Amino acid sequence: MNTDAVATDSSSAENISCIEERLNGVSYNDEPPTKPGRYKKWTREYRYTFYLFILNIFFDVLINYEAGSVPVMLNWIQEEFKFTTTELGVMGSLNYVSTVMPCTLWSYLFTYHSSKKSLLASILIVEVSMILFGLSVHKYMFFAAKFFKGFGQAGYALFFPIWIDTFAPPNHRNLWMSIVQAGLTVGGTIGYVVTSLYSYAGKLGWRYSVLTQVGGFTITVALLWMIPKQFIELNPSRNNVNFDLCTCEKPVNNVSTTSMETKCVNDENHDEESHLRNNVKRFHSIDVDIPPVHPPTQQKDISRVYSNCDSSLINSDNHKCINCLMSIDKQHKASAKTKNMSTIRKYICVCKNGIFVLTCLVISSIYFVLFGAQFWMTKVMVTHFNIEERKVFLIFSYIFMTSQIAGLVCGSYLTDKIVYNYPNKPLYVDYALIGWTSIVCLACIVMLSYKNTMALFIGNLVVFFYSAPITPVVLLRSIQSFDHGLKPTASSVVMIQLNILGFIGGTLVPGMAVDLFESDLAAVYTIYSPSFVSLASFLIIFIIKRSRTARSTINHGSHSKIDVSE
Repeated sequence: MNTDAVATDSSSAENISCIEERLNGVSYNDEPPTKPGRYKKWTREYRYTFYLFILNIFFDVLINYEAGSVPVMLNWIQEEFKFTTTELGVMGSLNYVSTVMPCTLWSYLFTYHSSKKSLLASILIVEVSMILFGLSVHKYMFFAAKFFKGFGQAGYALFFPIWIDTFAPPNHRNLWMSIVQAGLTVGGTIGYVVTSLYSYAGKLGWRYSVLTQVGGFTITVALLWMIPKQFIELNPSRNNVNFDLCTCEKPVNNVSTTSMETKCVNDENHDEESHLRNNVKRFHSIDVDIPPVHPPTQQKDISRVYSNCDSSLINSDNHKCINCLMSIDKQHKASAKTKNMSTIRKYICVCKNGIFVLTCLVISSIYFVLFGAQFWMTKVMVTHFNIEERKVFLIFSYIFMTSQIAGLVCGSYLTDKIVYNYPNKPLYVDYALIGWTSIVCLACIVMLSYKNTMALFIGNLVVFFYSAPITPVVLLRSIQSFDHGLKPTASSVVMIQLNILGFIGGTLVPGMAVDLFESDLAAVYTIYSPSFVSLASFLIIFIIKRSRTARSTINHGSHSKIDVSE
């Protein structure tokens, strides 16, 4: 393969030493190549990727801290600042209203500008808004703080699923997504527990809780600043991939050349070498044609490995097989098409995908139930059933923490096992998702039928346990189904629909129902009814996938030759 990075000459020894010097130690050795989609543990790349993964968890915990703290504060804030029930619902939903508005802006920033600077800006906006919330002396200050928090939160909410899809090891993407999603549960639970403990500090306890959250943000932002940007950037030269390479697992038979083992190289370290700077980039490897310096018997087949791409052995000298031709042609067309799309056309292209829209509806319905229950059920238990406030705090803290975390761990483990053991049966994952959603619907039917304290406590335990593993799997699948150039747009669409139908609906609509029907039980009906929308959407998605699978099987059997022109 010819590259623009290095020009070969007859002096092979000088060539090798020059290349090794310029690439800062990137050379071939006798170690076997890294398996596709896996990192060599504790290399620089692996360490920084893992550190940022941990920071992602902390950010998710801190951002969602108030999902648990605000429900505890509701009665205190309402009493001190004379909020009506509807105003409390508006305050809770403002965070999500403002998350919808800047999604297009954040999508543009992460696509065309530095991801690290954009991420830092979004988190700093969240931190400043929480300072304003903790120092509020008037109800309008609460509204302003919640609005700006949502504006900053939109950037992080768009960033982390794409980052996981880009940087996570392919065999553990579901697990990584589930762990980061668990930050939402852990954050809400920690906020719930910590704010409950601060209730012993008197009237200022809720302010201490908010300032505790601000202190956590300050520490994590400082740690994020120290991570090199190449481990944060979402679009690491992926449009420059050479589509003329074969990804088949074939041995390299050409003994006149040797390949260097490739590793991830940051182009920032080579500014003085302009001819290398545009070719040696992260997640890109280079093949250099060098005259043989060893006898043919000592030459080894070194694979060209992408650290993040699902490719194995790539040999530019081999003739491409039929699968490679089809894959390369599709990737080339998709990359060229999305690269020249305007922002509006990208949104139209994403929204034309019916399964994607239904998937967004599933996520929104589930979060409507989860956030509605977290935001309103404490108040319903205290005001309607006259249960002591601290007992409700203790019971719901246990439910929110144990059920969601256990559900995430068990669900992600089961999903990874299904994907690993049945790679050719993608509908098996849909079977699991439909089963979990059906159990959630049964629990909701029980709660809506009996409406007593025991039914509500046990029902919420079941709902949170079986809803938790659904969201990370569905969210990751919705992002993975698009070309890399469309991922930020798809993520922003998920966030828009999630915030409008899920977060805003879950916090605002139950409060309006209580004021309209003058009964706290109206909130219970409003919160748990959307679970049936999730089940219906999953069934429609399953029917569509099943019909497509059947058609593809029929077409495959009726054609003896594959049409490469497609």
